[in-house]
Amino acid sequence: RGRPEPPRAPEDGHGVPGPVPAAMGHALTEHGARRPYDTVRRTDDQRYPVVDPPIAPRAGDRGGPAAGCRARVVGDSILAGMQAALAGRPGGCELAALDARTGRTVGEGVDVVTAEPLGDATVLVVVLGTDDLAAGATPATLERRVGALVAAAEGRPVIWQNVAGGGAVDAAPLDEALAAAGQRFPNLVVADWAAHLAAQPEPGAVRATDGVHYTDVGYELMAGWLARLVAATQPRAVDPA
Repeated sequence: RGRPEPPRAPEDGHGVPGPVPAAMGHALTEHGARRPYDTVRRTDDQRYPVVDPPIAPRAGDRGGPAAGCRARVVGDSILAGMQAALAGRPGGCELAALDARTGRTVGEGVDVVTAEPLGDATVLVVVLGTDDLAAGATPATLERRVGALVAAAEGRPVIWQNVAGGGAVDAAPLDEALAAAGQRFPNLVVADWAAHLAAQPEPGAVRATDGVHYTDVGYELMAGWLARLVAATQPRAVDPA
C-alpha cells in the first residue's frame, strides 16, 4: 500500500497555499534558488546566498501563467524601462496591473498600494528604492518604508527587486533595509538583481550612461529574469511534501 499523503496547510485567503508563505523571508537567485537570511553564513563578496537545486523551472518551461496567480507590479523608472518587455513575459503569473512612474520612492509606493488595494492580486512585485537611495535615505528610514509597503500587501508574497548600485547610487542602505525587513516579514522575498547583473559577462554594457538605468538589452535581460523569479513563488513551483 502506498503511504498516505501528508496534510496540506489551508490557503491563506489570497489563493496561495500555506506552505508557500512559509518558504518566504529569503533571497531569490537565478532559477528560484532560495535560503532564509538567518540560517546561512555568507562570504564578504556574497550579497545574498545562492542555493542549489532550484525550487522552480524556468518560466518558459511552464506553458503559461499558473491558475489563479495574479501579480501586481509597482515601481519607478527602472520598471518603466522594462515595462513593455515584462508585459510580454507573464511567466508563472498573469499581470493584474503594472504601475510605473519615474521618480517614485518607496513611501510613494506605499501610498499607491494603500489607495488602490491589491484586490484579487496574489503577489506584489516591487521595483523601488533607487530614488530613495539617490536622495540619501538611511537604512533605518528605508526599513520603515519597506516594512510599510510589505504590510500593505496584507500577507501576500512580496517580491522586491533590489538595486544594482552605480553612478550616484550606493545600494548598500537598501540591501541592509531589505535584510532587516526580511527578519520581520516572512512573506518578503528579495530578488537579487544586483548579483544577477554582476554575473553577466559585461555588466556595464547593458547599463545606460548614467550608471543607474539600462539599455533596451538590459531591460530585456531584467524582465526575463524577474519573470522567472515571480514564477518561482507560485504554488505549483513548490512541493510542500
